[in-house]
Amino acid sequence: MYKKFLLLIFLEKLIYIYNYIVLPVDTVKQENLKSFYSPNSPKDIIYREHCSPLFAEIEVGTPPQKIPLIIKMKENDYVITSVHQEEKNVYDYYNDKTLYDLSAQFNHFNENNSNTYRYIESCQKREHFYRYEDEWPIAETTCPSYETFSFYKDIDMKNQIKKEKLYFDLVRYMKDNVTGVLGLNLFNDRRTSSSFLSVLKRNNLINNYYWYFDFNSPKHEKGKLIIGAY
Repeated sequence: MYKKFLLLIFLEKLIYIYNYIVLPVDTVKQENLKSFYSPNSPKDIIYREHCSPLFAEIEVGTPPQKIPLIIKMKENDYVITSVHQEEKNVYDYYNDKTLYDLSAQFNHFNENNSNTYRYIESCQKREHFYRYEDEWPIAETTCPSYETFSFYKDIDMKNQIKKEKLYFDLVRYMKDNVTGVLGLNLFNDRRTSSSFLSVLKRNNLINNYYWYFDFNSPKHEKGKLIIGAY
């Protein structure tokens, strides 16, 4: 009886220790960035080096679609861009793509091709869902949704866990031509239960809100994003 009790405690601690997820990370190529300066000028080179962001690849839907999400460490937005752009009356702000253009390299999420996609309520203007003061929402339209996601559960990215009915915001008409955004900020006053970290924690996929990047070398463009562990 005593041995069984110790085994239960050990298993409980083991589950707690390994409650984290791992996402593959890559760097946006220079050709996918738009610059305001003359090509190859000093300002252009500095600008492109400074704005080269990371993106995390996430598997969503059934059958799974691999969708890259731009990582924004100072923001809380967690959105996946739909391939279907049905909105007609869009502000000029969303038609003027200014910084990123990933449309030629990656596919947008096609919710019509997924057997597990479910929308919670009809799509509306994003500003109706979240509080925006002196800035524009990240997208024109938001569709609160549920979907099946697959995450790596080990640092070597050999084992995956599949989680059904995870919340996310499906959006149309992003400001920049990207397939989605993954915000990792915890201290923005606009943080809600719809942020990526909150969704993971609420569904017991992570133990805590800690996250870090793992690269083999500062010169490597590829790496990993570990969420929920030291």
